[in-house]
Amino acid sequence: MVPLFPEVRNYLWELHEETEDGGIYVLPNIRHTTNVLPTLQRIIKRAGLKVWPKAWQNMRASRATELENEFGTHKTTQWCGHTEKIAEAHYWMVTADAVKQASEWESGAHLVQQVADRGGNSSQARKETPAFTGVCEALRGSAEVFSGARGT
Repeated sequence: MVPLFPEVRNYLWELHEETEDGGIYVLPNIRHTTNVLPTLQRIIKRAGLKVWPKAWQNMRASRATELENEFGTHKTTQWCGHTEKIAEAHYWMVTADAVKQASEWESGAHLVQQVADRGGNSSQARKETPAFTGVCEALRGSAEVFSGARGT
């Protein structure tokens, strides 16, 4: 069983209401189509939006990521029909919201402030602040993004 999410349910219900009496298909025009990508691209263009590459995969990845964040791995992989290994390799992504949340995160910052309040120096702060917290106010906002290529 897969939940019918509210964002989709409302649109499908509207389409169902527009079907002929006794009609069971809400999108009968694409029922026998094996490649629905051109139809999706036309819909995107009609909406005045830019068609992006791999539209179906990107939409699936977005939803899989949202579900993973909200409901966890077990439920998400069952609902989406893929394994955790496949989801990790192809679907789950870091979202802009996650990057924003991480950039505003101040884990361990209170420890640095406590040492400073006691008249301590930065070497004391480093000893008292766990290494994994990555607290360094002097570098905040000036970090470079490296491409991973040799020499960069």
